[in-house]
Amino acid sequence: MVGYFLTLLGYAFTMIARPVGNALFGNFADRIGRRDTLMIMSALTAAIPTYAQVGWVAFWVYALIRFILGVFVGGEYAAGHPFAMEYSAPRWRAVSFLC
Repeated sequence: MVGYFLTLLGYAFTMIARPVGNALFGNFADRIGRRDTLMIMSALTAAIPTYAQVGWVAFWVYALIRFILGVFVGGEYAAGHPFAMEYSAPRWRAVSFLC
């Protein structure tokens, strides 16, 4: 049960970091490309050690990498909307499909 809540706390770090990434990293993702930023993010996620290898340090490494992941996702999200709007047909821009 504790492991479950620690995992949820790690996901919360990702959500907290998204606005930070949106503010700091969106412009950077536009300059170097979204593909490169996603490759960096994947490499960081693959570097997480297991609990058997390092004990409780594994959670803190996981939380730190999830925070960094949130920064990257925030940057991707900030750069993705203008990109999608530029390449959509003019008649479909600003149309909400939720109505």
